[in-house]
Amino acid sequence: MGSGTLATPTSVTLIIKRKSDNQYWNNTTGAWQTTLIENAASGSAAAWSLAIIGEDRRDFAGTTVVVEARAAVAAVTYVSVVTPEIAIR
Repeated sequence: MGSGTLATPTSVTLIIKRKSDNQYWNNTTGAWQTTLIENAASGSAAAWSLAIIGEDRRDFAGTTVVVEARAAVAAVTYVSVVTPEIAIR
């Protein structure tokens, strides 16, 4: 893991952890799991996103999640310093 000024990342992953039971969201399977999963975000430059759509959105209702971002630049991975807690209604 690196630190310093972040150039334009070549890829971004998001780790989404449910605070109530420390389970991780797997956007590929559409399920919570016990092992850490890095969900690939789509986009480029400063506009990266991870869409959770359809029935999968119901799995987030009434939860609080913690989100960690990891951005790759060449051979270095940068980890977000701030990991926000997001309460979802």
